Formats: sequence, structure tokens, C-alpha cells
Amino acid sequence: MRIKFVCDRYCGVAQGDVRQLASAAGIKLSDSNYDAVVIIGGDGSFLNHALDYKKPVLPIEGVHRGHLKSVGMLTEHKFSDLPMLLHRLSERQFKVVPEPVLELKHSGNVYRSIGDFYVERIDTKEAVRYKAVIKDGTNKTVSYAISNGFIITTPIGSTGYFSYLDTLEHHRPKRIEGIGFAHILPSTVKDMVNGKNVVYKVRRTFSMNAKIDVFLERNTAYLFGIPKRNSGIRLTDGRISARAINGGLKKIII
Repeated sequence: MRIKFVCDRYCGVAQGDVRQLASAAGIKLSDSNYDAVVIIGGDGSFLNHALDYKKPVLPIEGVHRGHLKSVGMLTEHKFSDLPMLLHRLSERQFKVVPEPVLELKHSGNVYRSIGDFYVERIDTKEAVRYKAVIKDGTNKTVSYAISNGFIITTPIGSTGYFSYLDTLEHHRPKRIEGIGFAHILPSTVKDMVNGKNVVYKVRRTFSMNAKIDVFLERNTAYLFGIPKRNSGIRLTDGRISARAINGGLKKIII
């Protein structure tokens, strides 16, 4: 079994320790010809790096230092579990589960994320005005909104920013089954399903086959959630399209 290790700069783990543990487990390390990828860090490390590789990925929580610690929802194992995990990998005692990837198109550019994309106002006091059209099989949901922005998420990303309302109420975020769409601090929302008015919801979940188109009335918003990019990009036109690609990521489960 050949493994590529990716250690986030904040993971608190020395490369020498990883090599020593891998050697003891009979694991060969390789940066070019490998069977799987082990990412050591936090949720952000997994979200930022997992799409770089076409091989199955195993996320492991690194060693936290200091008083503040992020809540890891995507890393099911801690670094202290690494000897056991490497043994399981060497014996091929694991399964690979496909995860969806979110593909977003804007102004001729295509972006992909295993988590979420979100659009928010920035450098302006104006709220974001938009119409979201979600086609899901025979159903068509239209949401007119004035808010600070909106979020489009995969099941993996639903445990993050999408669940900020749960976090505020001290509830543990839950993984959704499908694509999530949420308004950020809305002041006005009007929802319609198949042409009929329905009860307003801050968050809605659609099937993995749903297609989302958002039309902004004003280009006063920025797009965030692009992997490895700390800042957002200003939206140069008023349309965003998003859909899920099933099986775009392979995650190792042990």
C-alpha cells in the first residue's frame, strides 16, 4: 500500500513522526505513485486539498495547539489513531465511499468544491437582491429574497456555514441528504413551488439532481468558497449556476 501524506501547516504534526509511523506499519510513502491520500489537519485542510487528487482520501484531525479549537465534523479520526489506521490501510480493511462535488459556473468560469459556495455582500451597505430558481425533477422552486447573501452546499458542506443557525442554538450540525440552499440573514423572502406560494424557509434541501440558477439584481456581491482562495471574487454578471456531480470525490471510511 502506497500513501501520499498531506500535512496542513497548522496540523501540529512533524513529517518525521508520520514517516516513522508509516514505516512501522509497512506503509510506503510516495508523492507521485500512490494508492490513497491521507490529509492531516482540520476540516478546512480536507476541503481545500481533497480535490487535488483522484485517489481515495482519508482525513485525519491534527494536533491542536492553543486555547481555540475548531469543531471537526469531517475528520472522523484523530492523529492518535494513526497507527491503527495505517495498519487497516496496509491490510486494506476499509471501504471507499463516493461523495458529491459541487460545480458552480459564473461568467464563463467553472469552480468546484466538496463543501459549499456562498455569496455575500461586501464593502457595501446594500443588501443582496436575487431570484433563485431550483429545478428538481418535476418541481420548480422560486425564491425571491433580499438578504446578506445565500449558501449552496453539498452534504459535506452542510455541517459548516449552512448550519450556522444550529450553531447559534448550540445544536450539533447535521449532514443533509442532497443539495442545500440557504439565505443569509434575510429581511424579505417570497417562496413559490410550482407557481404556488409556500411557507418561507431559511434553508431548503433538494435532491442531488437539482439544478440551481441564481439571478442577482445588483452586482454588489462576492463569491466565496473557492478552494485555496482566502478572498472572494466580485461577481461580474448577475447569474450563477450550480449542480452536483455525483461521485466526484472518493472518501476512505475505516
